Amino acid sequence: MRSTILGLAFTMTMLGGADAAEMVVTKSTVPGIDPGTIIDGASTMTLKKNHKLTLMSATGKIVTLVGPYTGVVDGAPPSAKDDKVMNALSTLVSGHGRDSSQLGATRTTADRRGKQVWGVEVDATGNQCVLAGQSPTLWQSKAAGAPVELQLSGGPAVSVRWPNAEVVTSWPRSVPVKDGAEYRLGTGTFTLHVIPAGVSNPAEQAAVLFEKGCEAQALALMQSAE
Repeated sequence: MRSTILGLAFTMTMLGGADAAEMVVTKSTVPGIDPGTIIDGASTMTLKKNHKLTLMSATGKIVTLVGPYTGVVDGAPPSAKDDKVMNALSTLVSGHGRDSSQLGATRTTADRRGKQVWGVEVDATGNQCVLAGQSPTLWQSKAAGAPVELQLSGGPAVSVRWPNAEVVTSWPRSVPVKDGAEYRLGTGTFTLHVIPAGVSNPAEQAAVLFEKGCEAQALALMQSAE
């Protein structure tokens, strides 16, 4: 989705000889520019009054443009990782290749997570991701006093109790954290993925989360970085 876009609500032109990183649109109220669109940072953009764009670079930098505005999108230089990260974020945000119900469910889960990007969700299925070097946490969207069971496939089930009125608790030390292993937590069964600690900025982390199938966590991470 790489193009120079022209429209009634805005204009965008290229600066000759400029060399700047690409940015992905994460939020837009500008007709003709949808979330997931990739824009060259060297572009000069003009936005009309009350129109707003939020963009993220491959370094995790957030740029927000609010009309009336005329100027360069962002002049930061590109890096070798830009293409891979930008393509992943564009696909994630735009929902390309997924039906509307699937994308809607992912966005709803991301909104429900809020700042709880790295918590392993109770009763969830599919893929869940934790960050290497951090103590994993367990998360539920609503506080509940009843204990739940966590079990590594083939291992014993461990009862997890929640602090009063809390939605987050620690991962039990008696249950090993294994990349690629299957677990049961409450009524859900999931595959755990451990994201390398060297992946440090939110754009790269979101791209890896997306690649591992942790799409709601990736969207939540991007939203929390804005």
